Amino acid sequence: LGAIEVYNSSLVERGDINLKNPLGLDTAYLRNNLKDSLISDIKNNPQEKGFIHMFEVANLYIIKSNDLPIEQLTLAGIINKGEYRKSKGIVEILLNELNIDFTTKLEDGKNYLPNQRLEIYSSKEKIGEYGNLEIDNLFFYEFDIQKLINSKKVERKYKEVAKYPPQVEDLTLVIPEKT
Repeated sequence: LGAIEVYNSSLVERGDINLKNPLGLDTAYLRNNLKDSLISDIKNNPQEKGFIHMFEVANLYIIKSNDLPIEQLTLAGIINKGEYRKSKGIVEILLNELNIDFTTKLEDGKNYLPNQRLEIYSSKEKIGEYGNLEIDNLFFYEFDIQKLINSKKVERKYKEVAKYPPQVEDLTLVIPEKT
């Protein structure tokens, strides 16, 4: 789908889970979202003037009281200089290629433009989101990988290729006129 995979550090400047012995102030926390890193990647590449589609598959770290944080494997992507419908189409193609039976629900959210955020469901369970961010015409999508794996799949029927396909021959016969 024309996306570039990026790898960002799980250690960030701000977050919910701080490290006891950080390497520095800019790596003192474990990240709890991929959105901030992807937005930073777009902003750190100002020379790219046209359409850019980046994605990352990485862990998020969610606080669990009196225990180690929960690691949640997540797929997130960001599209710069896109259009709402085209970017939404990219997300729909991704889900169709994964054979996921999904529905969408228009739901406003924090940091998104009004009426430009969709929650994506499979079997009434939210598996992700897509929307137009308030920042610089950026489109963002995010999916929980485990929920994608467990989501309802579309059954596709394929017609089996014949083991012995028919052989079509074109014959030309030259016959004398008197025959």
